[in-house]
This record gives sequence, C-alpha cells and structure tokens, in this order.
Amino acid sequence: MTRYWFLVFYLFLYAPICVDAQTVPLTIRYACSEINQGYDYAFKVKLFIDGRETAESEPQPSSRPGKLTVQVPAGYHHIRITGYKNYEGRWEASLKSNNYTVDSQYEQSLELNGPTEIELQFNMATGTRTRGFIVNSTAVTNTNGLPLIPRKPK
Repeated sequence: MTRYWFLVFYLFLYAPICVDAQTVPLTIRYACSEINQGYDYAFKVKLFIDGRETAESEPQPSSRPGKLTVQVPAGYHHIRITGYKNYEGRWEASLKSNNYTVDSQYEQSLELNGPTEIELQFNMATGTRTRGFIVNSTAVTNTNGLPLIPRKPK
C-alpha cells in the first residue's frame, strides 16, 4: 500500500515539471511608427494563441519599442498579436473596426518547436509590417504576403 501512495505522490509532484518541459519561448518585439503628433497614446500588445488570450505586454507610450516574451506549448498553433491603445482611459484594439486608420494586428499559423521571435512594425500610416521572423532559430518565409527581413537569432 505504501508503494501506491508513493506513486500517487510522485505523479502529482513531478507531472507539472514534465509538462513545463514541453514549452518553448516566444518573443514578440514591436514598435510603432508614423505616429501623428498628439497621438502618442499608451500602447500594448495582446497575444492570442489558438483563439485564447495568453499574455499582454506592459503599457508604454506608442513611440517606444516594446517586447513580450512568454513560454508557450510546443506544437502547431494559430497566433494573433493585436495592438491596443489607451484612449480616454479605455483600452481598445487598434483596428479599423474601431475607427483607427490601420489594423495593428498580425496573424500566423506556426509550428513552434524551439525559440521563436516575431518582430513587428505597427506603421500607423500604412499598416502592420513584419520586420523579422525567426522560428526554431531559422528565418522563415512569410505565408501571408507581408515582407520579411530575416535576422539571425541572438
């Protein structure tokens, strides 16, 4: 009987560690450009994985670049990154549907098996542009037509 209790204790104690070993780091670097004078609102990004909100960056003026790093489960995922502005004390998605000039949003389906970096430029005049894209330490080709500038991982 003692062996069974030990086995149950072992599973509850070490099972979460095994699950954590199946995560990979995802880093999102972002910057806003072409910001009109007087419109340097607080800005943050939210990360959605497979339709569920997963993380958000710290708010800061949209004129300053930002970074968000999270551990995500390894495997194939649909990723959406949306920029949010604080307008008159309310956070709202910076999207055309909310009467913004451009959509500050990026979506991509990826196989995440190692460290991944996505670098975005939220251009307030022309739209979102991918500046760099590294998946599993390898620069990749973009599948949705946005131009890429491959970078080597740090």
